[in-house]
Amino acid sequence: MNKENLFIKFPIGVVYQNAKGEITDANKSAQEILGLSIEQMQGRKSIDPRWKSIKEDGSDFPGNEHPAIIALNTGRVIQDVIMGVFHPKKNDIVWINI
Repeated sequence: MNKENLFIKFPIGVVYQNAKGEITDANKSAQEILGLSIEQMQGRKSIDPRWKSIKEDGSDFPGNEHPAIIALNTGRVIQDVIMGVFHPKKNDIVWINI
């Protein structure tokens, strides 16, 4: 299986962001998990309030604390961060591990 096929068929959601933090691509799994098409996600940033991101304790998860933004700003690897995001098709919060 080539790299592009792996991205498309990978059962775990994968989202690519550019250096400005804008989403440039997302595989089908990510689109299903987040309830948005790639067209709806492209250009959106982690700091976008439409994500309605929350922490495990239910408090707001500010965009500037998003693991992707921290990684982009510091170059550090950030992993195993739990975040709730609004899923428009379910009209509910879904929990993701970033």
